[in-house]
Amino acid sequence: MELLSAMVFGGCAGALMYLSGVGGGVVVVPTLVGIFGMTLPVAVGTASVFSFVYKIGAGFSHQRAGNVVWPLLRTFLKAAAGVCLLCSLLVVWVIGQSGALASVVNGSLKLAIFVAGLLALVSLHSQNLSRVLQRLGLTPLACATGALVGATGTGGGILVTPALLAISGESAQRVVGTSLVIGLALSACTGVVFGMNGSIDISILGAMLLGALVSMPIARFGFERLSAQAIRQLTSAAIVLALAMMTASVWRTIFS
Repeated sequence: MELLSAMVFGGCAGALMYLSGVGGGVVVVPTLVGIFGMTLPVAVGTASVFSFVYKIGAGFSHQRAGNVVWPLLRTFLKAAAGVCLLCSLLVVWVIGQSGALASVVNGSLKLAIFVAGLLALVSLHSQNLSRVLQRLGLTPLACATGALVGATGTGGGILVTPALLAISGESAQRVVGTSLVIGLALSACTGVVFGMNGSIDISILGAMLLGALVSMPIARFGFERLSAQAIRQLTSAAIVLALAMMTASVWRTIFS
């Protein structure tokens, strides 16, 4: 029953990523914690590999269409990749320890995931956040992106696009394509570190990927027919539901 639920969830998450480019972290990680009862490291590792594998096809598609700006990608990853790896290693080491520090870090990361989800909601419905982030410039946003993805597996899309828009005059399509490949690379870094620590649920991951594969034709059908407003509303509802489930899980843990 759990694997069937994971397959259904993977189908929904994959379709959401296809439709909006959002959901690899801010929806998947909270749901794995809240519904499947995973510890945070296992949820982050599983979500990172799921996001990486699912985005490979989309990344190749953008590359063939000429929508990946490689000099821009290399500039961003020079600042983000090292921070991402360092934060992943640090989180895996700290949470693997016992004691108060591990508990504090675990709670802080869940709070960071919640904040990333709220930022994703705001960015879906307002351009003000993107404009504010653009003023920060590339390097601070790249480092923040690497830290957030490396520690929590979430939030890359919220920061990458404003960073690229801040320093380039590229079209929206080329920014989105470059952003997706950057997210793919950072998810790979996080997935490798957490995977080497054994923080991936292979059976759940396999079921999710199978569900995502099955749902892809449905997602394509929806992409051609749904309005931008409908996709935003669907994505917003999924983020709210995922955050609510994680919050309920944390609440039960505290008061059980």
